[in-house]
Amino acid sequence: MLLRPSCLAAVALRALHRDEEAQEALAHFDRLQQQAAAVISQTPLLNVFNRYFRCEHVSPQEIPSPPRAQPPLAPLASMPERHTVQPSLLCAVFDSEDIRGELLRAMSLLSKRVVACACVQLRDQISEHLRDPTLHVRIEDATFENAAFVGRLPELTELHVQGERLVLNVPQLRQLPRISIAMLSVEAALFLGAILSGGEHTVRISNGSCVALPPLRTRERINLSSRSLKDADLAALLGALALNQCLKELDLLDNPAPEGGIVKTAMIAALPWALLRHNSGLHLTNLIQVATSADGLM
Repeated sequence: MLLRPSCLAAVALRALHRDEEAQEALAHFDRLQQQAAAVISQTPLLNVFNRYFRCEHVSPQEIPSPPRAQPPLAPLASMPERHTVQPSLLCAVFDSEDIRGELLRAMSLLSKRVVACACVQLRDQISEHLRDPTLHVRIEDATFENAAFVGRLPELTELHVQGERLVLNVPQLRQLPRISIAMLSVEAALFLGAILSGGEHTVRISNGSCVALPPLRTRERINLSSRSLKDADLAALLGALALNQCLKELDLLDNPAPEGGIVKTAMIAALPWALLRHNSGLHLTNLIQVATSADGLM
């Protein structure tokens, strides 16, 4: 079996008794692979947008409405009584503790949501897991659709984002009028932006300036040009922008962002496509190919 480059690098560093650097190398490549996985999971959306971006014919039914992080999810509806239930091989092999402990730990957030909708036998267990006060998300879960879902979880109190040293205390954050995101990763900022999207907060971005969220939800024309926005800054603003149903113009010129695939795909999911067609920062032609190449690095 061929060793991947990240494994070879770690083996070489460990041979030199540089274990700490070996761990950092593995963590770095794991991060790249998971970021690529987040982009690849959005391939159907990106393919449609790529056609739209190239001015090819796209029917209105193919253009999805942006997912919104408000209002909170309603209590789980009861399932109608089923007279016949097909036995689940998964439930036959695993008991409930195995499913909660091992299976759910191995699944991405999107996979959990899909299985909860598609498998009657696992619906209650996965729904209980997702509505728990504490939720763990991985780097590969950092899509805007997932972030909007997390933002709507009514009982969420602690969000653990992989690679983030700070735990996001949701009730406390929702009580703060001003929040700095300068030290957050782009993945954590994306989830935080969805959590705060409906509030009266002001976000302090990485260059020290502040952006109020309420105008992002209500104004027809928004100018965020020349604000030195980085990917994490922009990711934190997308939740509020996605709630704006009258947005006609969004100026993001002369900012470093968007750079990475995570925030580019989040923009495509969160914003009206008519505002993105002339955004030169969205080099989508090679976005999936680049993500696929990065996935192969591991």
